[in-house]
Amino acid sequence: MRRITQIILHHSASARDTTTIDMIKEWHKARDFPHIGYHYVITGEGETKKTWPIEEEGFGVFGKNKYTVHVCLTGNFESERPSNNQLYALERLLKKLCKNLRLNMYDIFGHKEVAPSDHMTVCPGSNLMAELNFIRLRIEQNKKDEWPLNIALETMPNWKDRLFEQIVGFLRKLLKRGQSALN
Repeated sequence: MRRITQIILHHSASARDTTTIDMIKEWHKARDFPHIGYHYVITGEGETKKTWPIEEEGFGVFGKNKYTVHVCLTGNFESERPSNNQLYALERLLKKLCKNLRLNMYDIFGHKEVAPSDHMTVCPGSNLMAELNFIRLRIEQNKKDEWPLNIALETMPNWKDRLFEQIVGFLRKLLKRGQSALN
């Protein structure tokens, strides 16, 4: 098997709930790719489909496909948000890939984070990028079970407030421990 060092996230830049894997395959064929460029596609309903073997190179980032696995979520995440089902499916897939490939949160990137300067992009869209850091943290928490925050974004409209409260609570605990150690 080829050595994989990164997982790259993409969006289809099309309608989240109506884009199909066959549509993506056709778009990639039109770009003269021999096959779909992504190893996995997650539909708007949260269904994860393996679309290309990870043992073989994909076509996701110009000049940077040799050591990468590409995951695409259907949707244009500049103008819409990933569905909760997509976010759950993405997190499950990333946890599995990180475990199997011995990767960590620092090995997961949005396409735009690794795109060469002559191939700049907004992919995977600002709305997916906004979720990515939280997903990275939960993956690392799951791996090490040391991170003290229990971040649950599911359907909470006030997740930022809850995250802030958890951070403040954690910092208060640290301060108390520090004061106890000094006494």
